[in-house]
Amino acid sequence: MIQTYGLWVMSPTSCSRQVGTPPRDQLQIQYYYPTPYLSFQQGIVTRIEEKQKLVKANKRLIEIYEQKIKDKIAEVWGEEPTT
Repeated sequence: MIQTYGLWVMSPTSCSRQVGTPPRDQLQIQYYYPTPYLSFQQGIVTRIEEKQKLVKANKRLIEIYEQKIKDKIAEVWGEEPTT
């Protein structure tokens, strides 16, 4: 089941005052938007964090292999490796 939460918005614009009608800057409009249960939201966060760990590990692998490639190129050209 999806819960809904209200959001109140105050309008800052002004208008002419009429009898029986509140000024526009005092009008409140309520919007409702659905939100999933907290356990579902926590599951999403857990999956995102796991993917972020994989991305970080893969970036580290890229750095390692870039250095290995540079060292091999330096070896082919007879230069000293930078490691």
